[in-house]
Amino acid sequence: MRSRLLPVSIAGIIICSLGWTWISFSFDPFRETGALASTSRPFALFFSLAVLGSVAYFIAIWQAIVHPHTFRLKEIIGVAVLCRLLLIPSIPIQEIDLYRYLWDGYVINQGVNPYRYTPEQIKQALAASASPNRPDAPPLPDELSHRDHTKPASVNPEIVSLVSLCQTQPEVHRILDSVHFSELPTVYPPVSEAVFALSVFTTPRDTSRYVRLVVLKTWLMLFDLLTLGGIVVLLKQLSIPGSWAVVYGWSPLVLKEYANSGHLDTITVAFSLWSVILLIRTVELTDSRVNDHPRKKAILPLLCSAVLFACSIAGKLYPLVLTPVLLVFLLRRLGTRLTGTWLVTSVLASFLFLSPWIFADLGQSAPGTQTSQQTEATAGLKAFMTRWQINDWIFSVINENILPDSQRRSPTPWFVFVPDNWREAIAHSIQQEQQEQEQQEQQQQEQRKQNHATTRLLPEISSFLIARAITLAIWGGITVYLLIVLWREPTARSLVHQSFLVLAWFWLLAPTQNPWYWTWAIPFLLPSHRIAWLGISSVLFAYYVRFPLLYFETNGVVPGTAMSGWTLFSDVVVWLEFAPLMLWILFYKKQGEPNCD
Repeated sequence: MRSRLLPVSIAGIIICSLGWTWISFSFDPFRETGALASTSRPFALFFSLAVLGSVAYFIAIWQAIVHPHTFRLKEIIGVAVLCRLLLIPSIPIQEIDLYRYLWDGYVINQGVNPYRYTPEQIKQALAASASPNRPDAPPLPDELSHRDHTKPASVNPEIVSLVSLCQTQPEVHRILDSVHFSELPTVYPPVSEAVFALSVFTTPRDTSRYVRLVVLKTWLMLFDLLTLGGIVVLLKQLSIPGSWAVVYGWSPLVLKEYANSGHLDTITVAFSLWSVILLIRTVELTDSRVNDHPRKKAILPLLCSAVLFACSIAGKLYPLVLTPVLLVFLLRRLGTRLTGTWLVTSVLASFLFLSPWIFADLGQSAPGTQTSQQTEATAGLKAFMTRWQINDWIFSVINENILPDSQRRSPTPWFVFVPDNWREAIAHSIQQEQQEQEQQEQQQQEQRKQNHATTRLLPEISSFLIARAITLAIWGGITVYLLIVLWREPTARSLVHQSFLVLAWFWLLAPTQNPWYWTWAIPFLLPSHRIAWLGISSVLFAYYVRFPLLYFETNGVVPGTAMSGWTLFSDVVVWLEFAPLMLWILFYKKQGEPNCD
């Protein structure tokens, strides 16, 4: 018997998707004018639709748990596809990452390695080429004029190609101007870059910026749907009712971050999920009770799993954290030979797929010349790993209790409990060690006759790295425990169960807890996990509260408070976002909590 609440749930999710598409054009930065343009964005309506979608979503999940057979698989997939099609024409709401994706795609289609030049360097070259005869025209940087040392000094042909592209296609120039953190090279691995290039290649030349965005989001949606199909297959492998596919397929967070914002993570999620599916299939085929020649039949899915896992790593590096989980499962179920085959294939394929990034600077500088460009290919990744911090809770508590007050750019948070003299002592010892390291590096540079200066870590970055080491140690301890559990119970369901927890705790302890990063774990979320985990998808919409807080600041403070928008978000909103739910996850599990198993 079908529940009367199911049509209400479907209607709520569709209205949420349609509403976001309707209001998204009010978030288009190209259509805004005036200093107060950002404050006119309909944030209240955006959050209202998010609440509506979340309520409808949890109604559907409850039905999937209590009455799993009321769902039809075609119905689940149909609603999921419809919501994505409704959101594909939308403008990304409070997101501009797509412009970097598009720019990288155009760079690749010009035959240029996207890791060699920052967007800012191309802007400088454009400015220099616009008025070459003006005495006040900015000079072309040396590293852009003399990159090819096998030829006489001349303007780099790769730079000329990119400058010409921007000059002949104004929409591409506008895309370049919209790239965030343009002073850094791209941080995205080659498999994702290949998708960006494919999107640009399949986009007509003389089209608007809007059409280019829609084409790219359409390509990304294909991976999103590939993930949804993989979840259906995985649930069948684990003998879990297909109704559980609503957890991913109807998730407002997934719809917002993929179909609206177009984040590239969907590429890696799809590859990593199908890698696990093929791994489980390999184990099924090696069951000698079913097959006469189990090892021979298992080789093809095993190799395909390894290659897909390499694709996931070369799409975004985070699947590396799943490596020990997969290896333990393989060792327990397939033995050392097939495990070694999978590992070697994964390593070789990963190296092959990542080679455009690894060797981006190979041969780019002649001996004795400036070599700062040789480190730029990984500069974006290094900046992300040593500086990026947003929407974090556990990491923030640890980091703020290490950072001394003398190094702060904002008031001391209320949750700092370590005495300042202790924190100052830590910072002082770090600075002394850095000075010694800097002296050694300077001596090495003089010996090599290098002209570029070293980069000294700021004290706040040092506290960041210490906090990161602590959180990684905590995550490592959790992972070891989960690996022991998997070793004792090496079933397919246990593999998926522990994979989710490894990803979930890696994200929870990270300094960068972007909402779309949580989608890494959602495909592996099973009914056997605590129900509280399901709530994270909805509370993460609090991440977007920071934008109106920043936009509505008056004289550096949010009206009605004594705090800046950033302080109010990080010291108050983030705690309201995470603390109650995490307390539920850690300390409360109701006896007889309903399952869909």
